[in-house]
Amino acid sequence: MTSLNEILAYNIKEYRRKIGLSQAKLAKKAGISLSYLAAVEVCSKFPSPKNLEKLAQALEIDTPELFSMPPTVEGIANKLRRDILADLEQKVGEKVNPAIRAAVNEVVADHLKEIEKQERVKKKK
Repeated sequence: MTSLNEILAYNIKEYRRKIGLSQAKLAKKAGISLSYLAAVEVCSKFPSPKNLEKLAQALEIDTPELFSMPPTVEGIANKLRRDILADLEQKVGEKVNPAIRAAVNEVVADHLKEIEKQERVKKKK
């Protein structure tokens, strides 16, 4: 099970990278020290509520987003399925027929299995 500290650290790093900030730039923007931010990102410190708000504001997100669970491979695959089908329907201008829908689901499921297989191999190393 993932700890709250790990979720927070993961999300800070991901949101920081998403908006192209280095640790130093985020620390400056949030008004906290670089060493403190680095400690938070490696789970050795947990920010106070005030610092959580500063970090969220600097990352341009709502504070609760700092605690959202990181996406799972299965969650990403489900979103991918929905996005592909929605894009197809938009491009074609009508609902995707069941045969195409089934094919998209099968292709995504195959890719998901391959990703999971690669993840298991990585964990063994």
